[in-house]
Amino acid sequence: MKQLIRNQFRELIQKMGLLEEQQTKCCELSLVQCHALTEVGDLDGLSVNDLAQRLNLDKSTTSRHVSNLVDRGLIERLENPEDRRYFTLHLSGKGKDTYLSIEDTMDAYYETLVNSLTAQEQEKIMDALALLIKAINQLDCC
Repeated sequence: MKQLIRNQFRELIQKMGLLEEQQTKCCELSLVQCHALTEVGDLDGLSVNDLAQRLNLDKSTTSRHVSNLVDRGLIERLENPEDRRYFTLHLSGKGKDTYLSIEDTMDAYYETLVNSLTAQEQEKIMDALALLIKAINQLDCC
């Protein structure tokens, strides 16, 4: 049973990764950059440390991705008024447009996916995902 679950997880992760990769090609960003842009769009004013934690990446890797997004005019680094040693991250106008485009594309995909399932199947998936997230959080390894 463990091997079957592992294989199904692997297949799901691969398919979701391919989906996201295909959906993000439109804006010429890497998958990590799209995730970073989405996090900043969802939680305006994040620090690089907060973003690194949310992306489950180290600070130096996150800083490189943020610098690339700043160079591309998608994210702005603003000095934190409470502590001038730190910066907060915000979407630029171009970043907001890109963020909304990514969100619209993914929302449309997931709406199609969810609509292909019955209400009962949707509930089963939600319950299973909640259990999975709880189990992963309890492992505290990743």
